[in-house]
Amino acid sequence: MEFFILKDGQILGAFSEQQLEEHLRDGQLSPFDLAQTGRTPHWTPIAKLIEIELGPNDQLRSRWNARVRGWIYQARFSLESEPLRTGLFCLSVGAMLLILARWPALLCGPWFAGAAIAGCILLARGKLVPGLSLCVATLVVVVALWTILFAPWAALR
Repeated sequence: MEFFILKDGQILGAFSEQQLEEHLRDGQLSPFDLAQTGRTPHWTPIAKLIEIELGPNDQLRSRWNARVRGWIYQARFSLESEPLRTGLFCLSVGAMLLILARWPALLCGPWFAGAAIAGCILLARGKLVPGLSLCVATLVVVVALWTILFAPWAALR
């Protein structure tokens, strides 16, 4: 992938990801400089495009940390841009994990929370029917599946 950099009013490039990382380490570029690829329609800070993360004193962190932050950023963007679709997706994944998981609360909780948050976002935007439906569906799915899957086991103890 080729990167183009906007620095001091000039467009520089094309750079490969390795060249970009070298220029960042050398200090020729800042992680806050804007970059663009063929896939990104807007100028975006380099740090967001190549999965780097700034630590204390603007030092580069590991790719894993940046990847996790990227997932969180993408989840937040999905919740804000398409809350109904994202909420239904979270509800579906949470239900599947509740059925299949050994420790359901640890795996399902965040997904059901995502569905509930999406419902709250819809309610805050004045979309009463979809928002309330998503919140109620989340509650019903959690209670129903939990009762169906785990109530018989509790009676055996």
